[in-house]
Amino acid sequence: MKLLGKTTIRRIPAQVTKDIKGLLREFTVHELVPQIGIIITRPAHEKARSIKNYYQLTDQRRQSIKRKYDGEYYQVHVDLNKGRDCIKIFSKSGKDSTNDRIDLHRALRDSLRLENIDYKIKN
Repeated sequence: MKLLGKTTIRRIPAQVTKDIKGLLREFTVHELVPQIGIIITRPAHEKARSIKNYYQLTDQRRQSIKRKYDGEYYQVHVDLNKGRDCIKIFSKSGKDSTNDRIDLHRALRDSLRLENIDYKIKN
């Protein structure tokens, strides 16, 4: 809520023209700082059904492509200041799935070496 009160954000019009859209994005990106424990929503996306459909959907917009693997989507937050309870897991829908996925915690701790001095993430 603090973000919405900032002068930078309040002055952005609801509808912007294409010529200033990029400039506004660059200007406001400095105000948007991710916070541990608050989910970052996934960008809206459309799935192309064919190459022809892909070109119709893109319409000169910036695109990202990712390989699809079988499995589930989760967003994992690690707060090194919280000791053993440092892991928080969000599901694709945004639900806090930390306790639902308790079996993942050991694998996450091991892969990030959270119990060693040389852990793989930085504050």
